[in-house]
Amino acid sequence: MKKTQLWTSAVALVVALLFGAGLVCLAADQSAQPQWWGKGPGKKLIDKLTVQGTVANISPANIDVQTPEGIKKFTVTPQTRVMVRGQKATIADVKVGDPVIVRFQPVPNGVPIARLIAVPKPWISGRITAINGNVITVAEMPKPVEPKPQPAAARPGAKPGMHRLPARNVQPPAQRPAPGPERQIRVTDQTKYTSRGYVGTLADLRVGYFVRAQGTLEGDQLVAEQIEFLPMVAKGTVTAIENGIITVKAVRQFTVNLQPSDKTVVWVKPRVAPNKRGTLDDVKVGSPVDVGFHPADGRPSPLLWIAVYTGM
Repeated sequence: MKKTQLWTSAVALVVALLFGAGLVCLAADQSAQPQWWGKGPGKKLIDKLTVQGTVANISPANIDVQTPEGIKKFTVTPQTRVMVRGQKATIADVKVGDPVIVRFQPVPNGVPIARLIAVPKPWISGRITAINGNVITVAEMPKPVEPKPQPAAARPGAKPGMHRLPARNVQPPAQRPAPGPERQIRVTDQTKYTSRGYVGTLADLRVGYFVRAQGTLEGDQLVAEQIEFLPMVAKGTVTAIENGIITVKAVRQFTVNLQPSDKTVVWVKPRVAPNKRGTLDDVKVGSPVDVGFHPADGRPSPLLWIAVYTGM
């Protein structure tokens, strides 16, 4: 059961790695927690042609996937690529109950064709609650609970039989759920730590950061091969560059001084062209940016990565 929980807690690793959203933090001090900023533009085409769930039925010619919306059926052909835990495989290696991601090709008035069937390696994600030696404890973060729209109340003072105002949908804000169950991640000398291209170490992880860990299961622990982490983040504008220190005024109306290093990763994100790696020379006063950094008191914060938006 625990093995299934670990797998299904975030089965869409392959799809999730495709995202590249801007980020914002809630405050400038260390107690602030990172979170995604803004509302996404909607599903990309690659997401619309991808289904994730659990294998409900499997045969050499077909695969049924159990999703929250019900069973999805796909045709398997000799051209269908199959990956099981990072290795090339065949349809015979996919078992009922496996978490699965299916990328498909629509067929008019027919069953979609599976182009890729991927059983991901076990992985978990959540917010770090403790770091003890080589063991990291994380609390899984459930999605916010979206309440159902409620009809508006009758006009104040209205009596039975009197004309009522037309009902309208009132959508209260999403409720923040309590943290989910805690999981343990064990790291080794071979574990890799990354954050949007930045390559780090165990020392880069802090309580409160979000992580996604992928690896193998040993008992109740996941032995991590790869950990992607989200440090403190901000979205804003570069207001000054002096003596190598980059000053950013965040949209949340605080200012942060950032200290780049030779490990800092720079991304250039043109409005109408593909993203590309850049250098610190691409960072200019007035540039809109997203930044990932370690918060620091009384000194500039170490800058892990910076995304520079151009052509805005």
